[in-house]
Amino acid sequence: FSETRYVNAHIDYEEKKSLSRNVHRLHRLPNDKLRIYRNLENDGILQEDSAGSHTIKVNVSDVAGNISCLSFKLNIKGIQPGSPSPGNQSSLLMKFDEEARFYNKKVQVEVPAGALFENIEFSFKESPRSNGFLSENYHIHSPHTPLFKTYTLSVIAPEVAPELRDKLVFVTYDTEEKKVASLGGTYSNGRVIARLRSFGEYAVSLDTIAPEIIPIKGSASADQSGRKALRFIIRDDISDIAKYEGYVDMRWVLFEYDPKNDLLTYTFDNDRISPNSDHELELYVSDSQGNVNLYHTTFSW
Repeated sequence: FSETRYVNAHIDYEEKKSLSRNVHRLHRLPNDKLRIYRNLENDGILQEDSAGSHTIKVNVSDVAGNISCLSFKLNIKGIQPGSPSPGNQSSLLMKFDEEARFYNKKVQVEVPAGALFENIEFSFKESPRSNGFLSENYHIHSPHTPLFKTYTLSVIAPEVAPELRDKLVFVTYDTEEKKVASLGGTYSNGRVIARLRSFGEYAVSLDTIAPEIIPIKGSASADQSGRKALRFIIRDDISDIAKYEGYVDMRWVLFEYDPKNDLLTYTFDNDRISPNSDHELELYVSDSQGNVNLYHTTFSW
C-alpha cells in the first residue's frame, strides 16, 4: 500500500489523465521505487551515444506462460539532453531529490525532496479571476505531472471581513463534475495556506454555505411506524463533509455514513429509543470550513 502512488511514475501519467489509457513505461523514472522491477540495465534509458540502428523486442507473458512478442527496428540519429525553455521568466529547474521553492509577490510553492518522480522545469502563470473567485487563477505547473508527496501552496489572502477569514479556501473547477471543488486551506498571517497532492489551476474563494441535508424515501414523514431506518442525503457543493452528529430525544444515536453515495443512515434501535411513541430528531452536519446545518423534526415510531 505504501508504494501505490509510485504506479503514477510507472505509467505515462499524462496519457492516463488526458485519454484514460494505461500506458506502461519501458524505463524507470529516477524516483520510482516500486519493487516490481528485475534485471534493470541503466533503468531502460538509451544513452546519448546510442545513435545507429537497433533491434527492439518487447516480450509480454501471462501467468500461464503464454508470450507475445513485438519486434521492430529503431533508427536513432542522436539523443539531445533536455534544456530549459528560453524566455520563461516564471520557470525554474526542480530536482526530484532536493527541496525546491518557487515564490513571487503573491505566491509561494514549496515542494519537498522526494515529491517529484523526476526533475522538472517548474512553470507558473496567472490568469484573470473567474467563476466569482476572489483571486486570480494560479496555474501551478501542470496537472499532468504526478506527485508522490504533498507540497505547500501559500498565497496572499484577498481582503475580506475578519470574521470570514477562516472561510477562505483554495478551489478549482472540476471539469468532469462540472462544478467548483474545494481543496481546503487555512488563514494565517495574511495568507491562505494548504497542502496539496497535485499541481493544477487554483484560486481563492469563500465557503460560507452549510451542507445540504435531504431526507429520502419517506424519512421526512411524521409517521415512521413499521420503518427500519431514517435515511438522508448529505452533501456540500464546495467543501467536504467533516462531521455529523445525530440525537433522538436529546440522546446521541449512531448514524452511518456512506460517502460514495452521500448517504447517512440511522437504523432504529430499541435499546436507544422507545417504540410506539413520539420522538424528536436533531441532526447536525458540518463541512471542513466549519459551516453547520441542522435538520430538526419530530416523528412517531
